[in-house]
Amino acid sequence: MEKIIDLFIFDTWIYIVSISLQVSGAVCLIINYWGNTKKNVILTYYVVGEIPKAQDNNMLLLKKQRLQKCAKDIYINRFAFICIVIGYGLGIIGKITDDSNKVFVYLFVVLFCGIFICLGCGVSSLLSKIIYSKDMEINKEILEEVVDVQWSDKEEADFVYNLFDKEEND
Repeated sequence: MEKIIDLFIFDTWIYIVSISLQVSGAVCLIINYWGNTKKNVILTYYVVGEIPKAQDNNMLLLKKQRLQKCAKDIYINRFAFICIVIGYGLGIIGKITDDSNKVFVYLFVVLFCGIFICLGCGVSSLLSKIIYSKDMEINKEILEEVVDVQWSDKEEADFVYNLFDKEEND
């Protein structure tokens, strides 16, 4: 029985490891952006370290412009991941032949890059504007799982009132 290592020449094994490393890197980059898009958008909304403040109704208001930017970032990363994986997959079966004009190949690569970049940016922007077309209110408890939330004005007033009310009763 032939050993697995003997199935390919050394250069082929280097190519297999190279493609595997590149795809693994792409997967590691996309892991943070896969899953529930709404939850990821909410989580990335406050990634800059800002501490949100609850409204008196225990809700947090998320502005549509920032929601759209967060969603666009997630969608463009997903698109990039899909492009990388499909590109590597096609790279395994495709090749430049000796008869190919390398200048034309280069020009077509640049052309297709421009098309795919415009497509990715356009689709991600359009999706984010459609899906997050309005400001969003979320319950304070949802965000408290991952980030500190400031008390609302009502909560602060109730706390201070109860603090002084207890001292007077003691």
